[in-house]
Amino acid sequence: MFISYARAFTAFLALCLLGSLPARAQEQQLRTFELKDGHSINARIHSASDGQVVLERTDKLTFTLPIDALSLSDQDYVREWSIADKLANGKLFKLSGESKITDLKTQREEGLITYTWTCVYECKVENASPYELAGIKLNLSYASNPGRIVQPREETAATPPVSQRTEYRITQIEPGKSLTFTEKLPLSAIVLEDGWTWPDGGDKPVADQPQPLQASLTFQGQPAGTFILDPAMPEFLKAADKASTAPAQEQQ
Repeated sequence: MFISYARAFTAFLALCLLGSLPARAQEQQLRTFELKDGHSINARIHSASDGQVVLERTDKLTFTLPIDALSLSDQDYVREWSIADKLANGKLFKLSGESKITDLKTQREEGLITYTWTCVYECKVENASPYELAGIKLNLSYASNPGRIVQPREETAATPPVSQRTEYRITQIEPGKSLTFTEKLPLSAIVLEDGWTWPDGGDKPVADQPQPLQASLTFQGQPAGTFILDPAMPEFLKAADKASTAPAQEQQ
């Protein structure tokens, strides 16, 4: 029997697409859904959103029904299916955040200006589903490489970073609601006044180097999202970075 390359490729593509579907969708069996009015339908869930569920029969005919028109056990089934589907597609939660600087202080000594401040990371977890969710864990981790003044002919061994890891257990989040979690990282920098240099001859600021905050979320033990939040930088360090990375102008 002759099978065309096009048909063979189509079959191969269908298998690839099937392999990329969420496991919950692949394993879903036909189910007899009972309606409160006494009717029933033997079908699978095609989709569910905005209080409605689309059921698909084996002949590919679909029926759109209000979820609350189903029996209580079928409503629970739709809820579990919807949560699993959103989790598999990364749509169960929304992760966002921002970083900012607080408590910036300045101390001057002869030739030196010492700055201290706090980098505040704020990470927000939003329940993007229409259901109340529980069994959630948020892990936040970040680090900072301490700045140090290098003396002439001193061996510059790497200074280990200061790291922090925090786990938050979230008992529950209501539909559409969000929770914000805050981490604070104290930092400092020393800047030379004009005309001064370090013992090694340089004049760049010596500053702590904070790393981005890494956020990871799990729902009932399953990965539910990740997020990376860059640290906020004081304006004087931004200006110093621009000056150090600016191309040198050719002398006329």
